[in-house]
Amino acid sequence: PRSTLFPYTTLFRSTADRTEGVSVTPVAAEHGLSMRFVQRLVDAVEQAGVRRDEFLRALELDPQQLAAANARVPRSQLHRIFELALEHTGDAALGLHWAEGLTEAGFAPLTYLISHVASLRHAFETLASFQRLVVDAMRVELVEHGDFASVRCPNTTLAPAHLQRLSAEMIVTAFSLMLRFFTG
Repeated sequence: PRSTLFPYTTLFRSTADRTEGVSVTPVAAEHGLSMRFVQRLVDAVEQAGVRRDEFLRALELDPQQLAAANARVPRSQLHRIFELALEHTGDAALGLHWAEGLTEAGFAPLTYLISHVASLRHAFETLASFQRLVVDAMRVELVEHGDFASVRCPNTTLAPAHLQRLSAEMIVTAFSLMLRFFTG
């Protein structure tokens, strides 16, 4: 079935990359998010006890569309996705629990690029350079102060506070996983 309330663009490199049977509703170019991110969020919602098919139905997304890893979800849909995830799980700390199931494969190829750098500094530089593989219009800044450094991810959205919290928890937990990788 064709999704009408959940349009996304697809960035296929060749016809061999296409997922058969997926209906794509083209949208005007806008900032977006990798379908891989949505896949991880659907996994987290399912781990919270929500039936996968029920949540996909609420998103008006079929399993074939979810499997299209090279697809992009427009930023305009993100608030609705987050709202539905919070509503279906009832978990105000979903952003923290989301990270529990993350693996290197979750945000490939970005995580593979980061896992092969020599230092944490290079990891953040790589993240800043290639983050658009996962999300457009998010800025990650590494600010160094002598022997100390801080990572900033300025908020550029006017989302309600509970959605900003969810997003911030996801970012912080992803950074924490990256730190653990480098510090052991």
